[in-house]
Amino acid sequence: VEVTFIVDLSLSAHLKPFGGSGPTGLEISKAQIQAVEPFLKPQDQASIIYFARTAHEAHPILPLNQSIRPLFIRAVEEIKLPEKLNVITTYNPTLHFIDSSDIVSALQETYKLYDKTRKIKDPRYVPGREENRLVFLLSDGDFEINPADAKSEEDGKEIKDYRKNMFT
Repeated sequence: VEVTFIVDLSLSAHLKPFGGSGPTGLEISKAQIQAVEPFLKPQDQASIIYFARTAHEAHPILPLNQSIRPLFIRAVEEIKLPEKLNVITTYNPTLHFIDSSDIVSALQETYKLYDKTRKIKDPRYVPGREENRLVFLLSDGDFEINPADAKSEEDGKEIKDYRKNMFT
């Protein structure tokens, strides 16, 4: 089985969806990956892709054998948000963090990763329907946080208010 965990690192992943005392969206996502990981067999392949405005590979799709599994576990642990957010912090070049989500780029990156990996194994591989792939999308589904992306002036104001509350 080829398993990919797609993790949302947008601004909303920093929020605590269950109130001030609960975990952040990112903490929930990491806990879910850690809960699934023990069920993956050594021959299963797993990868992690995180996204906000663009998608990035945190761990390549590799078999979770004895030597690779610790690297996968560490990749999960190392996914993090910027330590401090403010109205100026919209992009961190190390984390590729930005205040909006592009789910399309995350899915495109996932399937490019699958196809690239298969092509390395079999140069004659042609992308098509596969029966052994599983994708976990770990996100709150809030894919339009950037005021510039708003569909209307009213939506833009709502997003700005949301961001203002986030920083106070």
